[in-house]
Order: sequence, then structure tokens, then C-alpha cells
Amino acid sequence: MNEPEHSASGNADWPRAPWPRGPLYEPLRALLVAELGELTLSLDGLRARISEDPTTLESDQEVLQRSRQTGWLFGVLAAAAGEDILLARRERAGLTFLVDRVRALLVAAGRDLTVPTEPLTTIEVAGADWKIPWAVASALFVAGFEEDSTLSEWSFRHEDSQYVLRGYSEVGERLAELAAELTRSLPGSSFRTSPTSWLLSFESPPTP
Repeated sequence: MNEPEHSASGNADWPRAPWPRGPLYEPLRALLVAELGELTLSLDGLRARISEDPTTLESDQEVLQRSRQTGWLFGVLAAAAGEDILLARRERAGLTFLVDRVRALLVAAGRDLTVPTEPLTTIEVAGADWKIPWAVASALFVAGFEEDSTLSEWSFRHEDSQYVLRGYSEVGERLAELAAELTRSLPGSSFRTSPTSWLLSFESPPTP
């Protein structure tokens, strides 16, 4: 596997910058609206069960977990649209929430995304807690659509002072365009390519 060669990068600071919604925004919004409808029915059922037996709340953690995930993901959508209602809220599993939805969208379109069996690297960057997960998920979404079937070879790791997303596939026009937008919007980020792979990296400055 060739290490990416050609590169483009963002600036070195973390100022506030215009944020590109990108191609993931609308399909993810539609998916979350559908999930919200299902979740509302589940919460109605949970409320009825709690009225009969208050201990039900302790045993029905799946509905509560789905509610937490959906709430955070709607917050990410709002932030991507320019209204950061998440503020300082951090979600260690946020990248996992997004990757699971990206896979669902790809499967619905006749493609797929191989999800690692080990937990995805958590992201600890002050001021970019939702942006890096969104950038990673967006890149996987676009790269998945550029594959004929399954995007199976990719990784996301923390290396030295960077978070690094690697994909082992050809770089199509849509991925190159998205990467250019992301590197403009995320200071300290860079995108490198080779004939058979690509690398999207994000600076992880120390938390103040």
C-alpha cells in the first residue's frame, strides 16, 4: 500500500471559520428524522411502561442510549448548519454514532462500509469536538459512494500530534472537492493522495 504523496493543507490555528455542510448533511438529516419518528414511538411505549412500573427505566437502557445518540447527532447537524448548540458538550463516542449512520446510508444505496471491530479512536480537541468526527464521516460517506460496492480498507488513529484517517482506494472528484473544503475549514488539517490511497489528517493541539 502506497503512502499518499500529494498534499493540501489548512492553516495552523483554530479560529472560527465557515463550515461546509458537504454531501453528508441532507441524507443524514433525512435518516435522523426517520430515526426520530421511531424513537418517539419507543419513548411513548417507555413512558407507558414506566407509569406501571418505575423500575422499567433502569432496565430499558437501549431506548435511552438511542435518545442520547439522536440528540447529539441533531446537535451536530445544527452546528454544521452554523448554529453550534452543542457548545462545550463532548461526546466520546460521537465518531461511532456518525460512522454507524454513514454505513446505514451506504447500505441503503447498495454499497457498504466495513466498520472496525475495535472501538474507534476517541477525539479530544477543544473547539473541534464535533468537526473532526463530521469531517471523518463525510470523507467516508463520499469515498463509500465512489467505490463500486464496499469501502473495506480504512483506518482512523491518533498518531503523534494528529488524528489520521487513511483510505485505501482511488480518489474520485467528489472526495477531492470535499477534502479541499475540509482543509480550508479545519486549520492544521491536510489531505494527501497516491494512486491507490489517501490520507486526511487533523492537528490535535493540547487542550487548554
